[in-house]
Amino acid sequence: MAAAPTLAALAQPVLAADIPATILPAAGQRVAGTLAGYLACAKVITRRDFPLAASDPLAACAAVLSKWLHRHIGDTACLEPLFQIEPVAIDHIDDFDEAACALDAAEAQAVRGVHIRWSERNICHWTVGPGFERLEAAVPGLGATVLDILEEKSWQAYPLFTPSNVLDEASNQYWLGEEDETEMLDSECGDDKEAWEAMRADMVTRADIEQAFPAWALRRRPERMPLPVLRDIAIEHVDGYVRRATTLALALAETPTDNTFASRREGLFTGFCAVLCWRDEDIAVRVSDDYAHYAWQGDSFEEIGEVILPTADPRAFRQWMRAMEPNLRAIGLIDQLLLHLAEGY
Repeated sequence: MAAAPTLAALAQPVLAADIPATILPAAGQRVAGTLAGYLACAKVITRRDFPLAASDPLAACAAVLSKWLHRHIGDTACLEPLFQIEPVAIDHIDDFDEAACALDAAEAQAVRGVHIRWSERNICHWTVGPGFERLEAAVPGLGATVLDILEEKSWQAYPLFTPSNVLDEASNQYWLGEEDETEMLDSECGDDKEAWEAMRADMVTRADIEQAFPAWALRRRPERMPLPVLRDIAIEHVDGYVRRATTLALALAETPTDNTFASRREGLFTGFCAVLCWRDEDIAVRVSDDYAHYAWQGDSFEEIGEVILPTADPRAFRQWMRAMEPNLRAIGLIDQLLLHLAEGY
């Protein structure tokens, strides 16, 4: 005897694609409407760009902003920039306090600004030593110049944990701020040579770092090749790998970045967009991990940049967009240069 069909076998009703799956409370709708209207006045949102099927208008606003930002950055292979936007209700926008960002129903009509912040979604280790050494071998001084450009521009637009950071943080974490471990070992072990040697064998030493990186990679502000020389190399060098690396470095050097919107919170910054290793999983990994663990024990932050803009002035948003465009281009160039260097084996 055949079994009767059960209710579970019947088709279940579903919402049409253009009906939101989540209904926001009235306060949330007001906040979303304020934010969407602001972005529309700032000419960020257009009818063509706005995802009408989005179940959350706030998420839709963030998606539109992210689309604009990534249009300037381009496709990335090494970096994953994350941009977030949220409304804020505060009495004095200039007096930003993170605790003031939370909005409840009573505050929903008091939205006076939008808080935009950006960070790196996925901090990875990239082995770039062979690529830099290939540049340095092809043209003495080129590897040091490209590294210096990458360090300078990344600190303004999207910070990297570089070999010079390895040396700086080793000094801060292990050596009491000194140039090497000698004073720390003397203060801990005194005249006990056996204890001195045992402690030294278990820590990161200056010799360890100097063995891991060439001297020119650890040097702050080396003598950089002039831009006309880089242009000649980018055009005339016989090695296509060298030409491509020089072209990217030159474009990055000529991009007018600045750190106007860098996050200036209290605590230690942990949001480096990538850790540069000279060899796979080298000492840079240990030092950067130790730095992060130390920072997380106290006040730390991972936001690379942020800004609060008043909803009463959509022009301020457009001005921010124009000001950010060079930094966004720099992020894209940093990504391309990292990928090229990592492929330099």
